[in-house]
Amino acid sequence: GSVADYARLLKVGYLAAKTVDDSAQVLFGGLANNFSGDLLNFYENVLDIYDADPLAANNGYFHDILATHSYYYAWQSWYHVFRAGNSLGAHGLNKPIWLNETGVPAWNDYPGPVWDQTSPYRATLSEQADFIIQSAFYAMYAGADAIFHFQLYDGCGNQPRGTDFPPHNGELCDANGMLISDPTKPCAGDANGLFSNPTDAACFTQHTTPESPRQNNATYRVLTTYVQDVEPLWRERPGSEDPYNGPQEWIAFYRPSSGERIVGLWARFGETEVAQLPAAADSALLITPDGVTQMLTAVDGFYTLTLPAATNQNKPADWDPALYPIGGRPLIVIETDRRAPVVSLSISRVGATINLSWSGDDNLGSGVQDYVILVAENDGAPQLWLQDTTDTSAMYTGDPQASYTFTLTARDRANNVSDAVTQTVAPSNLVPGAFLPLVTGGN
Repeated sequence: GSVADYARLLKVGYLAAKTVDDSAQVLFGGLANNFSGDLLNFYENVLDIYDADPLAANNGYFHDILATHSYYYAWQSWYHVFRAGNSLGAHGLNKPIWLNETGVPAWNDYPGPVWDQTSPYRATLSEQADFIIQSAFYAMYAGADAIFHFQLYDGCGNQPRGTDFPPHNGELCDANGMLISDPTKPCAGDANGLFSNPTDAACFTQHTTPESPRQNNATYRVLTTYVQDVEPLWRERPGSEDPYNGPQEWIAFYRPSSGERIVGLWARFGETEVAQLPAAADSALLITPDGVTQMLTAVDGFYTLTLPAATNQNKPADWDPALYPIGGRPLIVIETDRRAPVVSLSISRVGATINLSWSGDDNLGSGVQDYVILVAENDGAPQLWLQDTTDTSAMYTGDPQASYTFTLTARDRANNVSDAVTQTVAPSNLVPGAFLPLVTGGN
């Protein structure tokens, strides 16, 4: 069907569901995102149709949640969530965004093509685990409200129900990639699951260790254990002159309930990288994708981390040869922010008008939350002028004949307060009402 057909289907389904149960949550059908051209803008195009529908505004544009998908290329989990958020914003909407399918199949485990290490859109078991962390960090940073891994078991994947064969190294395949014994069935499948299939599954029942956890199982538990209830904080790509295309990826979150900064780091390209992460405390917890933890100690205000090179090149031939769709082995660093921000203050004066501007730098910590400014006239006691402000400039009007002392502090999101910066401005040299003679030149 067409875009208009789907818009009509969703509208009728939404209205029918809400008639029966007003609390029902209706999802916009999951966006596959595997098309090019105008189909990539399918969601935006449906919303455009609803713009002209008189019932749309009062019925939430006929959906409660937007669902979108992202496979294989980890960065696209950010991209597709980001695009969805932009589409919602362009139509004045604010809805949860679910990344309700994400993952990458492994080639080097049954039922994958274990003999074909270049199998397109696949990964090793280790790369598959790395993808889970990278995809989740990208998606959460873009604003995803929920993330679903595809899938718990392998199921049948993209293969027909009933596809089954023993482990093999390609000898069961014909020239077309189908089973010699049954040319209607493929000779390889998709090892997507956190667990291999059980022996009574509808497909792929002959794993040497049925129902066994894969490496991605431990990685998934790392996310659910350590990366919950967080808010996007900042993202950096250091290591080159181009701040948008450096060889390292750093994505940080903040957990308000604990005052912790959570940073995921990995190499983006095929070279090992050394990361110098500014510390927000004296020590931090380091977590690897397999769930192993150790304590780090900051040296001279930094944690030094070795980021293994990216290795996955199982991309189509027409993709950028420099691209690694899955980055290198990611690391997660968690610490409670103990470092206070640093502030600066600039003041200028003309008569009674005093212009102030200020800034704070939390050095990639939890981030500056607000500022406090005190003011004292002449030798008087400081008085509160601005409290808990997020502004970074203001104008103060005073007595031209008085001096003023301003004191600035900043607080970060973890409630660390900066050292105070104080600056005094002298009385204005211009006396109000003074006569200024006009001086003209002569011969």
